[in-house]
Amino acid sequence: MFLPEPDFDTLNALLTQERRYSTKDFLNQPECQVNLDIDADCRTKMVAWCLQVVDFCHFDRESVEISMRNLDRFLLTPMGRIALQNRTVYQLLAMTSLYTTIKINEPEAINPSTVSSLSRGSYSAKQVEMMERTLLETLEWRVNPVTSMAFVRAILDVIPDTCLPAAERKAVLELCKIQTELAAKDYNLILVKPSVMAYSSLTNALESLPRPSQRVLSHMEQVMSRILKINQSDVVRMKDYLLTAVVEKEPTRRSTKTRRQCQSQTPATPSFKQPRRESCSPRPVAARKHAMKLECYIIHNLEPTDCTNSLVALSHYDDRGFERSSELLDLQF
Repeated sequence: MFLPEPDFDTLNALLTQERRYSTKDFLNQPECQVNLDIDADCRTKMVAWCLQVVDFCHFDRESVEISMRNLDRFLLTPMGRIALQNRTVYQLLAMTSLYTTIKINEPEAINPSTVSSLSRGSYSAKQVEMMERTLLETLEWRVNPVTSMAFVRAILDVIPDTCLPAAERKAVLELCKIQTELAAKDYNLILVKPSVMAYSSLTNALESLPRPSQRVLSHMEQVMSRILKINQSDVVRMKDYLLTAVVEKEPTRRSTKTRRQCQSQTPATPSFKQPRRESCSPRPVAARKHAMKLECYIIHNLEPTDCTNSLVALSHYDDRGFERSSELLDLQF
């Protein structure tokens, strides 16, 4: 089958945006080593809490990746060093970054008093507003970083429907979401470009289909690598890393039913004081790929109505609703 030459304008635009929003390892900067009060575990727990919040509010999980990318860039600035030396400031900053991201990217915003309620009164609405101004001015209002899923969607758009049917396309998209959401929690991956993350997760997902199309995989390798200019050795390492994350880490959304249960419960308590859990020993690559295929079957065999309902429409929450739900929130960082 002849594959027409696709339009790469969107991908080229995303690559330009990716270069403008690059970040660094803020925990290992020489000027930040003195009195450091934040570690990678703090960030992981904050991401997990943010994911629970957006699930509870029926927001898009991609907002959490945007929020954390903005937060990571802020922590590289002189103002950000204050947050690195004070967990209370870091907590307020992380909550404010999510609040600002929701305001920009979601169809409905939450107000500062809502954030104050979610913090159980640890921070006032005025403090949230002041921190938001500091965040925006420090980042020079550049708060629209490209995400891994933006690259995934752009790459899928150039794959013809004749090569990847709608049902399989939906399953691939869901598998990519699982991998990129797990990656967002991992501080070890903050230096990985969204394009590399997207390409690696997408290749994993395509290879996990019940009947993977070698033609599509070949098209991906030849055309996408040329446009994205990705080092294949980096892709191989990232693919294996993501497969391990799917198996070894806690599941993000095994099924539509599980996701609905998360949305009906208030977010769990994050705590920087809890000891870090030791990870299990990695399983063999073959076992990880088998688990990924099982994940694909779970998604691929969903009823069409369930696939539609998994993209939950935004529900309206007033301030009193947030105040009631926040009674079970305890942000002890």
